[in-house]
Amino acid sequence: PTLKVKDLLLTYNVYKPIAVVPTGINLEKYSSGKYSTSEVLKIRKGLGISDQDKVLLYIGRLSEEKNIDELLYGMKSYLKDKEDVKFLLIGDGPGREQIQNCAKELGIWNKTIFAGEKPWDEIGKYYQLGDIFINASQSETQGLTYIEALASGLPVVAKADRCLEGVVEDGSNGYMYHSLEELYNFLDNILYENEHMKKLKNAAVESVEKYSAMGFAINIEAEYKKILNKKRRYSRAS
Repeated sequence: PTLKVKDLLLTYNVYKPIAVVPTGINLEKYSSGKYSTSEVLKIRKGLGISDQDKVLLYIGRLSEEKNIDELLYGMKSYLKDKEDVKFLLIGDGPGREQIQNCAKELGIWNKTIFAGEKPWDEIGKYYQLGDIFINASQSETQGLTYIEALASGLPVVAKADRCLEGVVEDGSNGYMYHSLEELYNFLDNILYENEHMKKLKNAAVESVEKYSAMGFAINIEAEYKKILNKKRRYSRAS
């Protein structure tokens, strides 16, 4: 699905031709127009999020390899003087208890919301709760949640990783950070600059058109056609 995986296969001495074709998703499922404002506000209220609160959103598995601890340590400093910002985590996993304990030890429990796992067929609705999608994982092969977030109209701020090349475009639909200082700057630039946030949100939706399910089908078909054409040429030659 990405050049990152292709390079990994090469280290395993896989020398057959390798095509990079990103997995596609049903973009309609994540469209903000699919869900009413009242529906989203009702969920926010149920989670203790006010209409004025800004939400940093993480959706995914709660486990060690997702590097959520780094986000929590970052939030300790960032949320210190931010009365209007909440960190919302949606998902479950073997690391949930440890991650919750970490939030308590860091003193950010009152600004960190663990919403638990949600039904997959409703997950598009929960992306609408956020203002920015944040992630620090370095273990992704493609990172479909980033694409889902962008399709939902959320700017993405993520720790730099090769699987995000061509997905997160700095200054266009989000940012990739290399240090916590960069993370803080990017978050502030989006949360407190309304015009910039609006620009990023619009670009986020436009940027993922290439990751549609139909686009994936067309690209895969093209790869199969290449293989069939090579086979036909080989057959004629022999």
